This record gives sequence, C-alpha cells and structure tokens, in this order.
Amino acid sequence: MKKILTPYKRVKNNLLMTKTGKCWAYFQLPPVTISENNQEKMDEYKAQLEKVYDLIGEYPEFSSQILPTDYRLEEKMDALTQDFSDGTEYGYYDPKYDYRALGKTYIKRANETLKEELGQLTEYTMYLAIRLKSKVSFEDEKVKENLKSGAKLAKHQIMSVMNWETKTTEEDFKQYQVIEEDLYNSLQVVSIERVTEERLNFLHEFSFHHNIVSSEDFSSKDCVIDPTEKTGYLKVQLEDEEYYLSTLPIAKTPDLLNHIEFFKIAQSFTFPIEFFINGRTMNKTLAKNKINLISNRFKETDKAMYQNEDTDNEIVLGKTRLNDLRNAVNNENKHVFEWMGAFVVVGKTLAETKRRVREVKNTMKQNYSVVVVQPLVDQLYLFYKFLQGQSLDMSEPYWLQWTTHRELAEFSLGMTKQLGSYVGWYLGRISEGNSLSHEEAVASSRHLVLFHSFLAHEGVKGAVTDSPHIGIFGQIGKGKSYTVKYLFFCSQFMKGRILMTDPKSEFRERLEFACSDERVQANYPEFVEMVNRIKFITLNPDKSENEGVLDPLNFLTGSTASATILDIFSSITSLDNRKCENELRRCVETVLQLKESQQEVGLMHVVERLKANEDEEISLFGENIEMKVKNSILKLVFGYGTSNGVSVKDKVTILQIEGLDLPDSKTPLNEQSESEQKSIAVMIALAKFCQDFGKRDKHEKTTTIFDEAWTLTTAKGGKKLLKELRRVGRSYANQLILVTQSVKDIDTEEDNGNFGACFFFDEPSEREEILKTAGLPITKENIEWLASLKKGQCLFRDYYGRIDVISVDCLFPEWDLGFKTTDNSHAKIAEQAFSR
Repeated sequence: MKKILTPYKRVKNNLLMTKTGKCWAYFQLPPVTISENNQEKMDEYKAQLEKVYDLIGEYPEFSSQILPTDYRLEEKMDALTQDFSDGTEYGYYDPKYDYRALGKTYIKRANETLKEELGQLTEYTMYLAIRLKSKVSFEDEKVKENLKSGAKLAKHQIMSVMNWETKTTEEDFKQYQVIEEDLYNSLQVVSIERVTEERLNFLHEFSFHHNIVSSEDFSSKDCVIDPTEKTGYLKVQLEDEEYYLSTLPIAKTPDLLNHIEFFKIAQSFTFPIEFFINGRTMNKTLAKNKINLISNRFKETDKAMYQNEDTDNEIVLGKTRLNDLRNAVNNENKHVFEWMGAFVVVGKTLAETKRRVREVKNTMKQNYSVVVVQPLVDQLYLFYKFLQGQSLDMSEPYWLQWTTHRELAEFSLGMTKQLGSYVGWYLGRISEGNSLSHEEAVASSRHLVLFHSFLAHEGVKGAVTDSPHIGIFGQIGKGKSYTVKYLFFCSQFMKGRILMTDPKSEFRERLEFACSDERVQANYPEFVEMVNRIKFITLNPDKSENEGVLDPLNFLTGSTASATILDIFSSITSLDNRKCENELRRCVETVLQLKESQQEVGLMHVVERLKANEDEEISLFGENIEMKVKNSILKLVFGYGTSNGVSVKDKVTILQIEGLDLPDSKTPLNEQSESEQKSIAVMIALAKFCQDFGKRDKHEKTTTIFDEAWTLTTAKGGKKLLKELRRVGRSYANQLILVTQSVKDIDTEEDNGNFGACFFFDEPSEREEILKTAGLPITKENIEWLASLKKGQCLFRDYYGRIDVISVDCLFPEWDLGFKTTDNSHAKIAEQAFSR
C-alpha cells in the first residue's frame, strides 16, 4: 500500500492552500426546501444558481458537493431536554410537574428505534469550492512589492504545473483573502456562508472516514487503501474499522438536462451517498472550436441520413443543445464548463456496497436516462480525483461533460429535503414519490422531520412567522385526529400548561384501554405514569355539580361577555323579532351590571328576567329558552352563578363534554337539528373558556388544543370566535392547536398568516382551496398529487415556510394503541399496535 498523497497543505479560515500553491475558497449553501410541485419557486431558485455559475465562469475551477454528515440525533434530543418541565415552573417544586425523567426515557427509546430502522443517521450538507485566480495590482506606489508578488505567483504556477510542492506563508493567504472577499459578496445571491476552519479540516478528513468512524479520533495518516481486494471497489482500513468504496462517474446524460436535479436525486436514496461535480472553465476560443467541430459532424450525419431517408431523435435533440451552446457563447458571451460528475458509494461490507452500487446505476438509468459506470481499474484514480482541493488534469481521459451555466443550475445545488425544526420531537418522515402505503412511505425515506411545537414563539432566525399556532385540517379518517393526539403527547414533556378539548369524549376511554393492556403495564410503565398525570374533566349535564360550569359569566366581563352571550342565544333561538332581541340585550346588560357589583349571576338570570317581562311575547320568548335549557346539554352553559366553573390548575388537562351532538360539517345552519344547535352553543362557550385559559398569565406558556373547531363556523359569529382564539397568541405566550375539517375556516390572508405551522390532510372537495392556502400552484398535477396521499400523510408547512408531504410516524406502540379507535375489537387493535 502506497502512502496517501493529498493536495491538502494548509487551511486558514475558509481558504485551503494546496501543496502546489493553488488556493480554494470553500462555502456552504443554506438548505433550500422547495416542493417539487411548486415549479415557479424552483425556476426562481435555478435562476439564482445561473447567476452563481455565470460568476464562477470568471474563475479557473469549481467543485459542487453534497455530503451526508452525522445527523447528531442524540445532541439534538439532548438540546430538547432543556425545555422539559422540571417541576419548579410555578415557584415551588411539584413532582407531578417534573417530566425530565419521563422525557429522557422516551428520547432514549426514539434514538434507539431510529438507529435500528435507519442505521447510520445522516443529513445532507452542500458545499461550493472555487479555486481563486491570483491577481497582482500595479495601481499603487509599491511597484517593487507587487513585482515580487507577481514573480512569486509565476513561480507557484510553474511548480503547480510540474506538481512540485511549494511553501505557504501568511502573505500567500493575505493575497487571496482580498479576492475571496469580492467573491463572497458576489455569491450572496444565494445567501451563501463561509465554512469555518474547523469545518474545512473536517471536509478534508471526511474523504477518508466517510462517517464510518468518529471524526474526533480520526487521522488520515491511519487510513490504508487497498485497490486489489475486489475490482471496481476500494477496501479502506481505519484502525479497527473497515469499509468498501466505489466511485461511479457519469458517462452519459440526456441531450436535454432539464429537471435532471442531481443534488436532489442524491438525497432520494435509502442510504447515505455523496455526489460531486468538479469542473473548470473552458477557454472560449477552444469552446468555439469544439462547437464548430461537432456542428460539422452533425452536418455530415444529416447529409447521410437525408440520403438514406432516416431520422434520429437523439441527433435532433443534440443539435438543439448545440445551438443553445453556440448562442450562449457567441451571442451572450457566456462561459462553457467542462465537468466530471460522480456518485461515491460507501458500505461497511462488500455485499452492502455492491447492492448500493446496483441501486444507483439502475435508478439513474431507468428514472433519469443517465448512465453511471463503475470503472474496474480506475477506482484509486477516482478516489484521488475527488479529494478536497484536487484539480482536474490538463487532459482528463474519461467522463468529461461540457455545458453552460444554465445546465449546471438545473442540477439544483442547495436544494434539500428539510422540514420541521432542527431540534424537536420526531414527527415522521418526508415522503419520497408516490408510495403504495403509509408504511412503505416511511420505510423508503431517510428524511426525518423533527418538530418543536412552541419554537416559533421564540422568534427563530429564518422563520417566516413568529406565530406559535398550529392548524390541522382535513377530512375525517385521514389522520388528523391521530396527529393532534401525537402532538398532545409530545407537548406534555415541555414547560407550560396544556388544555385539550375532547368534544367526542373518546380519548380518555382509549388511553385507559391502552393502560389496561398487560403488555403496556409490563413493558412501558412510563406511559401509564404519563396517563395517570393527566387531569380528566368530564362535564356531564345530568350531574348537578356541572350546571353552569361553562357559563360565560363565570369567566368573562364587559363587552366580551355581552357578545358571547348573544352568540349563544342566537345559536338556540331566532332573534328576528326586534322586540325580543332588544329586551334580551337590556337583560344581558342588567345582569352584567349586577356581576360588576359582585353579585352571583348567571345566564339563567337573563332567562328569568325575560320570563318576568309584562309583555306576553317577551315572556313567552323567555319561557321557550327555559324549556330548551331544561334537561339538555345547555345546563352546562346556563347557570345561576353558584358554580365555581371549570378549574384548570393541573399541568395537563383534557376537558370532555358528554352528550354533544355535533352536526356534520356540510350541514347548513338552517338544517341543523335542535340538539345540534344546542351543542354548538356549548362549543361557543367552550371556545371562550379556552381563550380565557390562554390569557390568564402573560408569563406562563400555555397550549390550547381545540378540536372540532369547524362547528364554530356554522354558528353566527363563529368565525369571529376562531379569530379571537388565535389573537391570544404570542403576546400571552399561548399556543393554539386548531383542529378542523375545512381550510375555509382560515381561508383569508390575515388568518392564514396567524398559523406558524399547518398540516393539510386531503379533503376531496377542497383540493384547490388546500393548495391555495398552502401556497402552492393550483394545477392538475398538484390536485392529483393531493389525491394520491394515503392515510397518515399530509402536506406540512413549517415555521420556515417550507412545505412537502410527510408521513406522520409514531415510534411508540403504546402511544399508537392509545390513539387508535376502539370501534374494532380491543384484541385486534392491540395486536396491530404491537406488531411493528
């Protein structure tokens, strides 16, 4: 085995000086996530890349790279623990509020499960390296110093051609730092960032360890490369570890490179992969000569085909591409680039590496008509070719492509698959393509989605909103309810109080069913403890102690109370009679004045005043309302002021209401039954109670989960109530998780902006509205895309404005069991939950 020779000589900041005196500037591209179904945004970004590559044409060489680096899952999860409730939030220690031990147990399980499912966890980072051209200025008075610098530069260039090693001094770096500064400012069209000196050293070492061993204890001096173990592969020995590597250069591409997004394609494989494009700017005279030479060949071929009456689509496309090149060079004065592209495949065993090589070759050929080859005897040569700071040879023997800046932009450097937050609970995975099932979508993706639900409230850099609110929309049975329950469980560990409404009164039964399972009790005692810490409040109108607990006069005052009371009355009776309406308003104002004088009052006092009115019509109006309240769910809302109301003092509370009869979302207001109208009146009171909960303390974080929110929109003034719920928001450190069936409930520009994150599950009758609200073009392809979503899949828009399809994925079978419906047999549900 020969000693490894690398171009690397020395680094300073983001500059790498090679042994032959060449200087490369290294930059990192910020991740750009654009849905493949938003072609307009993709075209805008590619236009920015065109400007970048056009600029690069003024420099001798470049290298575009995507590398899979350590995901640092454990570090991210450890950072999350800093936001766990420690039991001292309210000025004293309460063990019931201390979720640190429970949270760390689940974090450990999440880490272990994800590593078991995915093996090496990685995330992709993209880099751009540009070899700087030297320039010597003669404009100042220090002519002698500049002449010395010029002579030194000429010496470097001669030694570079001869591959002789040169000495590197601080003065060498100073000369290039001025050039790098101009380059860096010009590259801000894509908000590029300089890499740190530490990161640049890491990139050098990465070429040898490829994340197989920790970079902290690694030195390239310990690396032994064996090209003789198996043709087409390199065996690399690193202390106690070994791996196999194969470099697969691109041998042939389609004549038209539109939408061949190599850097996005590299991220779609089910294993970590590297991709490089190393290029150089062609001399324009040589480029023109080459174009003319190929043009003459096309003419000869055309002539022969014409005589034989033949046609060839590839030749037609080739001529189109050649004409584009000629126009770019001759008329637009653009640069032409020679480049070599290659995938680098790594595996811990030869069998694993072979399988991955086959997958790359087949995928590129079948899906993109790109031929990548596996050279049998050039693997060591290719290994050296893609080391950091390595230049293309003066005359590369194989695999050179040539294109303009436009084609290079099509490769989509910088586009990544990232959603959610960089620190948070595991939420699921970004879906790749159209999968047959939710399970297949999860298994075929390596792109994890983490989510910290309260992050936007902190004002994170790069976020397009500081609203902490979350919207969950979609048809029943698509995964909406499952998702909100998953977010509820993740939120329990975090600081602050949580109030979740459960209008269907079914969650408690499901959780108790899960806790009663012997396997859960034996294997997951932490889950049983979590459920036992939840305070369940079940409001049953048939129990006398619940009469008036949601009476607005228990927790509202002034104009807010007046408006809410009128909304409740209008939900259960017609206010078309002006005489009755006017008297109702007078009675409400009187009762509110009595409340201000510290008297015990409730909505039943309003009803009694109406009944006692001397006008028979008004009295009958009051009597009718009293009859509707009697022995109905309205008893929860109409009280006498003697109830203490609902007390939400625990950290986690689920508020259930028994006996609600909610209408279908498509039932018009004039077709709702009396029972449904009464239920909506209760939901109005419940919404105002939730709003009051979020406004109690500006310094305490609160989360309100309001389910079945669509019912409010069917009531008079309902949309106003939803808007008021959202307006509590950031100023009160309150987060609202709103669950509703229709995006129309927020389908205004103002309301849409009030949600920091949104989950859009499919609703066949609203696909155009979903796309509009999500900020995606309304096209036939996008509508079909939405229709293809499976149960458990949704469009997710995060705090940074990024959007893509995710598959929500719970890692914990006992949670899964608690979220499932109990309509099927308990045994069947348990069996399915634990079969994962």
